[in-house]
Amino acid sequence: ISKASEMSLINLTLDFDEQLLLLIIYYFYCRQRVLIRAKNLYPQQMAWFS
Repeated sequence: ISKASEMSLINLTLDFDEQLLLLIIYYFYCRQRVLIRAKNLYPQQMAWFS
């Protein structure tokens, strides 16, 4: 493998990891928002979720 293609491979994996990280953060952020909203709507039912 030449140095140039090696670097582009590394850049590709970095980009993929960053996208994955953003997806995971976004997922947990949305889940947190949903849980908070659900707790506000149904405090008794959601008490055991906290």
